[in-house]
Amino acid sequence: MLQYEEKKQILMDFILLSMNKVIKPYEESNSCPLGYRQLFALEVLTISGPVTMTDFSDRVNIKKQQATKLVNRLVERGFVERLYDKNDRRTIKIIITPEGRDFLANNNTRSVDGLMEIISDMEDESAFYESLKKTNEFISKLPKYEGPELDEMLG
Repeated sequence: MLQYEEKKQILMDFILLSMNKVIKPYEESNSCPLGYRQLFALEVLTISGPVTMTDFSDRVNIKKQQATKLVNRLVERGFVERLYDKNDRRTIKIIITPEGRDFLANNNTRSVDGLMEIISDMEDESAFYESLKKTNEFISKLPKYEGPELDEMLG
């Protein structure tokens, strides 16, 4: 059984290696004008379909005020629309536009293709994907993060 210090080191190695070997190359291969949170918001809207601002802020794990600012930026780019309920104008749903879907699909293809090219140079590519699949299964079982937002922690 692994001791605390060994577990801690394994987790820190995972985080740092992921940042340096996966996330940074992903970001660099992607000349995307949107930030991580905006891309994540488009992914959420693609999966969820139209949602209220409250549901949206819960799904992207940010406060409603921040969600409003995020949606405003995406509306300005034409990637998201606000739909007003005909019976209750106070009810507003957020939906991704066809332009937003196209942008996200093209961005994801370009970025993932870049990562796949890096990974294809590995000696045992299939073992990597199997290991990543198992890691994804474990991570998906973790409870939802309910602490302070990253922006607040970083100041």
